[in-house]
Amino acid sequence: MEKQLEKCVDEICAMPSVNGILCADNQGLCMAYKGIAAPKSAGVFTFLTKLASSLEPNNKPPVIQLDGKKTQILIKNTENITMAIYKSSQ
Repeated sequence: MEKQLEKCVDEICAMPSVNGILCADNQGLCMAYKGIAAPKSAGVFTFLTKLASSLEPNNKPPVIQLDGKKTQILIKNTENITMAIYKSSQ
C-alpha cells in the first residue's frame, strides 16, 4: 500500500496548480506528504474532518475548503485516509 500511496501522491502533485499534498491516517499521523504541505498539520486536518462530519452524521463526509491569500487547501476524509490538497489561489 505504501508504494500505491506514494504513486497517488506523485500523480496529484503533478496536476496543474497543486503545490502540495498530505495524507494522514484516522489517528492523525502523517502517512505521506509532498510539496508545501506541513506534516505537523496532519492531526489538525484529521480532527477538522471528524468535527465537520459530526454536523451531519448521516451524510457523506464533507470537503473542507480553507482559503488563504496565495493558497487554498481542500481537505477530505475517506474510510482510512484524510487527504489535504494545497492549490494556488486564483
